[in-house]
Amino acid sequence: MEDLGDLLRLRLDIEQYQGFLTNNEQAAAKQAQGRYQRARDAIAYGLIRHHPDPDAAITAMRGQMAMERPGTPDHLLWLMDEVEEDLALRVSKLGAQAPWIRTLIHRGPWIALALVAILYVGAHFYFLLPLDAPITTRAGIEQRAAALQKVVRHAGINDVRRHRLIVELLSWPIQPTEKETKAAGDFAGLVFGARDALARAHLICNAPPATNEVTDPDLAFVTSIASEIRAPGTTWATPPAMTLIGPIRKAYPCP
Repeated sequence: MEDLGDLLRLRLDIEQYQGFLTNNEQAAAKQAQGRYQRARDAIAYGLIRHHPDPDAAITAMRGQMAMERPGTPDHLLWLMDEVEEDLALRVSKLGAQAPWIRTLIHRGPWIALALVAILYVGAHFYFLLPLDAPITTRAGIEQRAAALQKVVRHAGINDVRRHRLIVELLSWPIQPTEKETKAAGDFAGLVFGARDALARAHLICNAPPATNEVTDPDLAFVTSIASEIRAPGTTWATPPAMTLIGPIRKAYPCP
């Protein structure tokens, strides 16, 4: 929790953007919010790594916050309370996810950056995975799209709260392996990276900005792309990765 002081300062930065804001100030406010959320998420992931049980992680976090409280000015105690509750909610949400889902979401942005760079320079990159084809080929993209669909399906099955043990036992045969989860992350990173590139080139409209978190709409979007890629009759472009452009532009059309 050595980053707690920085997190409080980042949260305080947001407070300066109140009331009527110019376009530049609105952009600066979004950047400040993004910096805070990234720092909050990093602390939350660290807590879950050291305390896999979310209740234990929240207890540890509250203990650290209590130690920081005496050194906090009285007029900022309300801010510390807000940050504490925000962290508790984030840790609780992460703790409810299966570890392989947290890995997929947390590593997604870095995977996207690596894949986009590889595809842009036209390199023939082969991942050290038990997959038959590299991601630069049609077969490789299709294999990773299938892995993503399996991961998302399994996440949906295990989202059931009642009779948790029975659900886990029944779903165990289809639980993705670590390598399948990595392959799913490769596909998600490829799609999100392509979406970001198209947005920067103004070829799509109203696409959400890149963040450290994959939202439910993001999961629905990347799953729909996987379904389109694997649909019978899909016309493949050359290079195969260009096939993603059509479905992505259809999802975010411009007027």
